[in-house]
Amino acid sequence: MGWAVILLPDARAHDAAERVWRSVYNAGFRSMLFEGDNRPHLSLTVLDTQDGTLPDAVRRFALGCRPVTVTFAGIGAFAEDVIYLSPEPAAELYAMNRALAQALGPLLALADNHYMPGQWRPHMTVAFKIPDGDFNRVRKIVRENFTPFRATFGEVAVVKFNPVKIVETIPFSSTPG
Repeated sequence: MGWAVILLPDARAHDAAERVWRSVYNAGFRSMLFEGDNRPHLSLTVLDTQDGTLPDAVRRFALGCRPVTVTFAGIGAFAEDVIYLSPEPAAELYAMNRALAQALGPLLALADNHYMPGQWRPHMTVAFKIPDGDFNRVRKIVRENFTPFRATFGEVAVVKFNPVKIVETIPFSSTPG
């Protein structure tokens, strides 16, 4: 079972991202994005496993965070398997990724290398596990249905998967702790 720490956007940004998800889904590309507790989010880290201390580490991390607002203005891809929305500016998100890595302590050794500070690229996935040969079609659907939007991330969640289950949601303080 995998684990993740994700940032959850405000309701307006959630709806904007979900419209893109739904456009891909309605075009016939079935996706885990609509399974379980999954919802639009930005993953800060993904771990293969954890020792039961992840929620405590994330609570400590959240105490030092304040809400962050970014604009999702672009579309990107990881190979021909994942299409995502790209945030800008991302400096505060990179700082959050570094702060979470520090808060994880020994759990950091269990994190996927793609989510390590210096390797991580902030993104909001809108299509993944795209079938071979369908990448250009899915990218066209995303482009036709994406309109840039602002998102405020004011809470973090601990998630286990698959299936996706939000274990705990923790709001950020309004000022750094």
